[in-house]
Amino acid sequence: MKTAEVRILPAPNLNDSPEDDFLLVETLGEETRINRVLRNGPEESEAVTSPVATSLTATHKIAVEWATAFAALNEIPVVYERTEED
Repeated sequence: MKTAEVRILPAPNLNDSPEDDFLLVETLGEETRINRVLRNGPEESEAVTSPVATSLTATHKIAVEWATAFAALNEIPVVYERTEED
């Protein structure tokens, strides 16, 4: 998958996402973290979150760029992003 194919969207409620596999980039204050969120299928109501990167000191924009490259390498179609302002 190419980085241009990865969609970058505002983050919904995790359980409201139509995607079963995505990255979530969250910036709260000075800290940015990137999590991978997985569901085993449409019947799964709860999302399982695992950290990809935590306590990053990079800007939100750089974290989204990094997450997009990671997503492309790992065939993850969507990167959601959320900041304190959202």
